[in-house]
Amino acid sequence: SEMLGKYIEAGIPCFGVCLGMQALAVHFGSTLTQNLLYHPHSKARWEAGHEVYPLHYNHTSGELHIQKTYGFEVNSHHHQGVYLNQLGQSLIPTNVYPEVEKMGQNTPETCVVESFVHQDLPIVGIQWHPEEWYDSYAMKMFELLCSYYTENANNEGEKVPFSAFVQQGLQPVS
Repeated sequence: SEMLGKYIEAGIPCFGVCLGMQALAVHFGSTLTQNLLYHPHSKARWEAGHEVYPLHYNHTSGELHIQKTYGFEVNSHHHQGVYLNQLGQSLIPTNVYPEVEKMGQNTPETCVVESFVHQDLPIVGIQWHPEEWYDSYAMKMFELLCSYYTENANNEGEKVPFSAFVQQGLQPVS
């Protein structure tokens, strides 16, 4: 974790996969749950484990809106993770897996964070393995991370926060 801090301090873009995402999450103040009791796993490295869903979440109020119509399948091999209510304040969740519903609703205590971006820094965390299970979302996030770095590497002026850059890059092109 000492090296990770040095990379982040130097402004080097980070794309954390699985354990890498967990290390980034902990670095930015998240709490890692050691054993996710209700989290499904892929039977093999290249098989679907579950769907993940984009969301809108407000850290302060706990307001949560999961967009289940836009879910997509990912592989899953982890038994550790970060619940939405345990995510560090500077990390913005982009996809979750809702483990269980309480009284018909998903809550921050029941949603496992499956991907996030840092609000300001060029940092992405993805819990699944896109190198084994291709999905256009992970590929787009990797492209946005590279584009952001390329556009801002020699920029001495004010930089757009990474989360705003990602949000703009994920908008549908008409």
